[in-house]
Amino acid sequence: MESLLMVVDLLQRLDGVLQSGFSSTVQELCRWCRHGGEQGALDAGRVEVFGLLVEKLAPGAEDRDVSSSLRDLAVGWCLPLLRHLQLEEPSWRLVYSLCGLLHACCRQAPPTLLRDVTTSSLSDLRSYTEERGRAGLVEGKGARSGESQVPEYSDIRVAVEVLVRTAPLLLLEPGAGAQELLPLALTAVRVGEDSVASRMVTGLIPALLWHPGSSVSKCPSAQEIWDRVKHWGKTGSVFRSLLLLSSLPPHLLFGTGDRPSPDTFDLRICLEFWELVQTGLVQPDNTSRKRAMYLLKRAVEVSNTLRSEIRSESQAESNTCLFWWSGEKSKQLVQLWENYILIMETLEENQVHVIRPVLPRLKSLMDATVSNDKGHSFFHTSWLLCAYKRIFETENKTAMKESLFQFLDLGVTKYPFRTQDLCEFVCGPVMDALSESTFYSRSPEQVIGSRPILAEKLQTFFVNFVENVAEEFQGDFLMKLIKSMAAKHWCAIPILFISQALVHIPSRKTWGVEGLHAIREVMCCTMTNHQVLLRGAAQCYLLQTAMHLTNVETVTLSDISNFLAFIRTEEALSRGTKLWMELCEWLHSNDRNFRPEEGAAELPLERSALSFYVQNLVEQYLKVPVTEGENASLMPDCFEAQLVARMILLAADIEGQYNTQGDRKALVCFLHPLLDALKKLTTRAYLPVLKADKSLQLLFKLSEMSVPKHHRRPEDRVLNVLRECLMSSVEQVLEYTLRRLTSELKTVLDLDRCHLYLAVMSEIMKTLSVVGWARGCCIWRYICSLTHASIQHLQTSNDDEVLKLRQQIQKVVARASLAWICKINAQYPELLLDSLDAAKTLVKSVLIGPFNKKLEKPFCSKEDNEPSDDVFSAEGWGKVSTQYIHDQWVCIHFILNKLEQPSETVANKSCVLSLTAVENPALILHACVEALNIVRSDQVLPILQCMKILVPKLLSINGECGIGIKVKEITDKLLEISQTKTGVFNVLITHCCQTWLPAVSPVEGFLQDYFISAENHMDLFLEACLFGPVFRKDQRLIQDVHAHIELLGDECAANTGTECESRDDQSVRICAINFLCHLNGSNSLHRKFMENVFSKLLEKDEQLRNTKGRYYVNSMLHRLKNRIWQTLLVLLPQMNQVFLSSIIETVYQAGLSDNQASVKYLIEWFIILMLQKCPEFIDSFWRCFSYNPENTKTSICTFLAVLVHINVILKNISKKDQHLKKALSVILPWCLNHNFSVRLYALLALQQVWEACLQSKVEGKELQFLAPIIESCLEQAGNKQSTGNAGKNWQRIQDHFFFGKFQPLEDYSLEAIFYIFPSLSDVIEDEWIPPWKFSRVMNRMSSSSSLNIFNPRNQLCDVKLTDWIQRDKVWKEVFTLCYNPFNLGGQLYLMVNYLDSVVKAKFPIYTS
Repeated sequence: MESLLMVVDLLQRLDGVLQSGFSSTVQELCRWCRHGGEQGALDAGRVEVFGLLVEKLAPGAEDRDVSSSLRDLAVGWCLPLLRHLQLEEPSWRLVYSLCGLLHACCRQAPPTLLRDVTTSSLSDLRSYTEERGRAGLVEGKGARSGESQVPEYSDIRVAVEVLVRTAPLLLLEPGAGAQELLPLALTAVRVGEDSVASRMVTGLIPALLWHPGSSVSKCPSAQEIWDRVKHWGKTGSVFRSLLLLSSLPPHLLFGTGDRPSPDTFDLRICLEFWELVQTGLVQPDNTSRKRAMYLLKRAVEVSNTLRSEIRSESQAESNTCLFWWSGEKSKQLVQLWENYILIMETLEENQVHVIRPVLPRLKSLMDATVSNDKGHSFFHTSWLLCAYKRIFETENKTAMKESLFQFLDLGVTKYPFRTQDLCEFVCGPVMDALSESTFYSRSPEQVIGSRPILAEKLQTFFVNFVENVAEEFQGDFLMKLIKSMAAKHWCAIPILFISQALVHIPSRKTWGVEGLHAIREVMCCTMTNHQVLLRGAAQCYLLQTAMHLTNVETVTLSDISNFLAFIRTEEALSRGTKLWMELCEWLHSNDRNFRPEEGAAELPLERSALSFYVQNLVEQYLKVPVTEGENASLMPDCFEAQLVARMILLAADIEGQYNTQGDRKALVCFLHPLLDALKKLTTRAYLPVLKADKSLQLLFKLSEMSVPKHHRRPEDRVLNVLRECLMSSVEQVLEYTLRRLTSELKTVLDLDRCHLYLAVMSEIMKTLSVVGWARGCCIWRYICSLTHASIQHLQTSNDDEVLKLRQQIQKVVARASLAWICKINAQYPELLLDSLDAAKTLVKSVLIGPFNKKLEKPFCSKEDNEPSDDVFSAEGWGKVSTQYIHDQWVCIHFILNKLEQPSETVANKSCVLSLTAVENPALILHACVEALNIVRSDQVLPILQCMKILVPKLLSINGECGIGIKVKEITDKLLEISQTKTGVFNVLITHCCQTWLPAVSPVEGFLQDYFISAENHMDLFLEACLFGPVFRKDQRLIQDVHAHIELLGDECAANTGTECESRDDQSVRICAINFLCHLNGSNSLHRKFMENVFSKLLEKDEQLRNTKGRYYVNSMLHRLKNRIWQTLLVLLPQMNQVFLSSIIETVYQAGLSDNQASVKYLIEWFIILMLQKCPEFIDSFWRCFSYNPENTKTSICTFLAVLVHINVILKNISKKDQHLKKALSVILPWCLNHNFSVRLYALLALQQVWEACLQSKVEGKELQFLAPIIESCLEQAGNKQSTGNAGKNWQRIQDHFFFGKFQPLEDYSLEAIFYIFPSLSDVIEDEWIPPWKFSRVMNRMSSSSSLNIFNPRNQLCDVKLTDWIQRDKVWKEVFTLCYNPFNLGGQLYLMVNYLDSVVKAKFPIYTS
């Protein structure tokens, strides 16, 4: 109705103006287009009608009035409106209507109007593309500055729409600007916004191209477009290139149109086109991939339709084409490309069950790349690299892992890949895929500590790849590989196994110093935050890789030493390890092959190059400028000292190992400049401080790095020489450090020197403890002087109004010196320092002074010459002050600890006890709490050690006071943290166990005092016995890799320098079990503790039985019950009969409850050992078979399984007849049970008990009667074992490890309890504790364990997991027991029924 009214209104308006001329008609129509008159809003529908009328009315008017009116309408009315409109809601329809009206005007008017209308649109589009291009350059390389033209259109999209509607007209007019329209349009596609680019490819560019029925003879061709577009890919505009090409009609791209032959264009022959498609197929965005796939499909369809011979341009490097087609091979080619398209489209999905079926097709496509007899291949290998790259970027990790495994197994060097492309692919997408840590998980069939399958495949791949790649590409490939490891953040596990794989590449001259620099970048940048053990192992492998692949002829010994300096001594390259010896051998074998140093003197024939280099290195290191300059107060970098020390030790060990003729006394020569400098410390008044510092640094590093951590040789000549050299200058060092520590350190930077001097003194003390204290008789005088001077500095008050820096620094040095003296006193009690007057003065000065007194910040004057302003910030001086407080607590702990020692004399104790602080331990404890809020987290140890001594004292005085509650809160908090942070609980329980039961027992009188506190922490210990959080996959993976490295032993030097037990949460239970194994049941305290643990564990088991939690396999409930019974099995031998009699019924009830298989085995084992240990309990055991059968269900199988081991139970009983007869009486009724599993267990128990009867020659009339029946029954079961399901189950239960190989007494070991049984009973691997972990802990104890670690029999270790698992919850019979007299089940049923009737009739006693 509204449209009808609009038409009526239009006719009424036109009725009066049509006769007045065209101009009047146009003006009236302009007014009609607005609602409510000239000021009203334009109606888009009426503007559309206006355009139609112009098309109809304008051709009839041939006078000038028409042209003028059309110009006024277009330029004066339409364009001003369009310039202020936006192409968006609600004005977008009006824009399209006005552009249609413009088109009508330009079509009817002279060409000049078209030029005037499009000029502003072209100008705006030109300015827009230039501005966008400049913006792109600014983001990239930069752009020239210039002023932008103010656009006439408020929305560039409106200007584009104007050009879209007028483009066909522009093509008809030679001078209207059509020649620049296509370049502008293509530029807008490349640099414009998405909306602009989309409109260009859907509107403007198609309007410019030729199409069937077009009246334009000269249109831009597809080839003109391609000539411009083919370069876009090189500038990163792949997305827009694909947008443009996919929008063009296929007949224009692939030469299937109706144009004459000379004008046809076929993109299929263009190499750049196929490279663009390949790039598009692996783009991150889904849209680009779909557009590239569309182009590929169209090209294949066209090729199959035309069936003409075609080949793309060949690659210059390989002379191979990416695409070709032949009519003769069309069928095979279609099949190959359809397979490829199917694979690529399937990879767009994320579900592994969708992707997995197409992976084998990749192998068939790979085979198609092999050239035939004519030297042609059906398929180019680069397409497969696109497929693998795409799948390596999929979100589904499982699909990525499977495809990665497939690629590594392909043997890619057998296929005609272009070497450079393949190398880049391996160093790029393959390495990106290898960076996923989860791919390195163990497979289910692998045991804990095994090397992951991916690591094995990776090693094989790298070795084969390098061996088969052309020699000129090997170095470049390996360099890119190493650089890719440093180019981004990598997790520790991939780096470790990639480094491990690189080690196995055969030695070759691959790289020079650039390779060493690349490996150094990996160690310094990528591995900084990795776990210590994993980082250490990776460093070992990277060092071995460097030795195997470095061309020694291109590197100098300086390059080698600088590289070695970045390998951490404490993690990977400690002296005496296998890696150290391997490095020595490598340096020795290549000694004369290294490139000479620039400007170095000629190498003497009688000396090795390394010895000559090290000699010069030491001399250059100790050279310092005569004038110290501005940086005289700065400490030298210890990095250089470490480098020099390592090279000295390497050269010395090579000399000792290979007995080099010219280097017999090389070590003495190396040390001569150092000893010379040390002896001048006290004789040269003007010896530069820098030289003294460097000498002491080198001395410290040599002493620290020369002592092997493990495997010390009985005669270490190098270490002996170093010690002799150190002793030859010890007096000078003592005198120098004493002078410096007591009077010459005055700046903040001198605090580093203080730490150096004390570290050097610690090394001297270690040496004296080995060579004998008599050789360092001056040490007592040194300690006395240092003590008195330090106390004097601390007691000196500041009389000046201004607090001077020098005085405060001297106090810090004095406090650090006293802390060092206390540590030495505790570490070397044989020095008897307590007898010195200085020691007594030290005790009084420490405990009398105020606690936690902060060191006030001094005033820094110009004469103090402090180069660093950071030190005097609040944070900077705060670090100095907290170190001062930390050192004070080191001294306090030493004194408190001395009071705890039984060897302390009464006189000394009385002297200290008279002090107020010692009389009031609460005062010191309060100060401890205050100090914890002051010092840094890495400085709390001495404070906590003081609290450890003080808290028990207060508990004994005040009972369960607030401090005890606080300790409980702290313990609970630690347990909470340990659920998510590995290693926390291990540190706690290790400390407790070592306190309660020291590895080296102290005086006997104090041993019981230590153990009494264990009773106060029973809950903590029980938690340790049951500890084991459910780990995340990443945590389990790290633990598996740790186990793998640890099992490598000495083969991996990281195991020598790194202790990682504290990070293994299994160590919590190991520590607790180790503690129980070393308790002595004859000790009343120990026995009471074990009985309490036993009772608490049984209570916990009963609590878990009554819980309503889900009890499925490997649930937390299952794991806890399994850990409970493992611990009870460990405790059982220590329990006496009296205690066991009190808990025996609880054990039976546990056996009757529903349990998982692993728990059932442990309970059965426990009952067997308990009955064997205490035969008096056998009578109570028979009652278990008289419980209500409906309530027990199949859990009665637990007790029947116990009777299978009747020989073990009755081993120590001489008169067995009575028990064997009773066993028969309780077994026979269960042979009639309706549940097949119960009957099966009863039959097995019957078999074993009957064999025991025969062996014991049990006599009796009733047995004579039963003998033929039982033997016939068992014979039938044996004869029918291979027929039917019943027979198969009979055979399976007999072969089960618990009834076949297991011996309850002989297999009683930690390995069987914690490793073999869990592995054979469907328990998750997280719960398997290998025996070597127990061995590592137990070997540290001085006493012997009550339980074997390793299983003495191999029979059980060799058993494989079977499919027979005892189940209680639901027994699903997988067979039907038919009462058929011809099958085994039927015969057993009839025999048991007959047996039952006979027993009931003649032997009523057995039915009771």
